[in-house]
Amino acid sequence: TSLNVSGFQPNIQVAGTDADSSAIMTGRFGDNASAPFFIFHKSRNASINGNTVVADDDILGRIAFYGADGTDYEEAAHIQCQVDGTPNDDATDMPGRLVFATTADGDHDATERVRIDSSGRVRIGSQSGSNRTSHRLQVSSDGSDSLLSLQNFSNSDGSEMDIAFYALNTNNASVKFAQIVARADETQANSSQQGSLKFSVNIGASLTDVAKFNTNGHFVPASNDTYDLGGT
Repeated sequence: TSLNVSGFQPNIQVAGTDADSSAIMTGRFGDNASAPFFIFHKSRNASINGNTVVADDDILGRIAFYGADGTDYEEAAHIQCQVDGTPNDDATDMPGRLVFATTADGDHDATERVRIDSSGRVRIGSQSGSNRTSHRLQVSSDGSDSLLSLQNFSNSDGSEMDIAFYALNTNNASVKFAQIVARADETQANSSQQGSLKFSVNIGASLTDVAKFNTNGHFVPASNDTYDLGGT
């Protein structure tokens, strides 16, 4: 029986009622590091095996996920590869990007959520299709959603999380040159979790603490002189 899923009726279909009868496997055997392949390719030539250069934003391949809603099949998510720029009409240029999309509750059309472009930049969020900055990681939101949260699942006093900054030295080794540490100084059973922020930089050959905001709202610089910023 040939299946039609949301208007698609492919020539090759695998359908079953258990894991084995509904699975597809590809494998490669050999004493090497090579893998099996699953290849998508596209040409703008209307003839099979014709080779005409593709254009910017062309979709080269797509993996889609559909579910039955009681009436028909609706898309829940997809991953697709798109041309990310204008390829040169030669044998050495094909800029690409990966786009990850999910469908919101109450909708049936997938919306782009994550994009990895041809330069390696990662864009996450509702505006992932908009290149608003040159930063390697871009996170966006249309509303009041928090853009980033970090959580340590330890509930003991003194648990920490840090953001570290690295750069290459003249020996091409990665060296940490600065760090911000968030510390849970006192774990409590309610929302009055007490914490502090510590700032460190590399002075000489090791990280040195240069400033801290402590639990009572004081700013403590490296000299250990306390300046009250409104804490009790």
